[in-house]
Amino acid sequence: MACANSDHPMAREWLKDAGRCFDMLLRTEYSADGVGVSCPHYIGASSTSFYAWTALANSGIAEDRPKSGILQRFARYHMQLMTPVDPRWGIRTLICEGDGRPGSSSFPGILGTLFRRSNPELSAQLMQLWKEGGSDLSGGMGVPDLLIVDPSLPTQPLALRSEVYSRAEPPSS
Repeated sequence: MACANSDHPMAREWLKDAGRCFDMLLRTEYSADGVGVSCPHYIGASSTSFYAWTALANSGIAEDRPKSGILQRFARYHMQLMTPVDPRWGIRTLICEGDGRPGSSSFPGILGTLFRRSNPELSAQLMQLWKEGGSDLSGGMGVPDLLIVDPSLPTQPLALRSEVYSRAEPPSS
């Protein structure tokens, strides 16, 4: 809540522990090369952390988490989880696991908005991916994604290639 209320007179006091909490999240939920330790459809559950990181980045009173190499590598990893445009629906879809339905994701738009200042090129590729996914805004997790995603951000062609990622386990402390 302190992230969302960064203009409150007590915000600096409330945010003293935020850095420690976010560092712990980076160490436990992502490998050093950015792989999320959850399956693709559950990665979106971490979007609430990205909402907070976006609020902090916009506040100007806390460390700019989007500069984190792990987060930027995670964004590139997440781009690899989206299929090419599927001719059946005319959009990119998120890789399904098990009996999950084929669908897109708002996450590239959330990530594109997060990186708009710290990595404009990555942001533009994520926004392109989001738009090719049908500009999905259904990830929500209790927060309307349209309050987070900035659809006016620039796009650019994707620079995707085959990649191999190490084991998806958090780095040891």
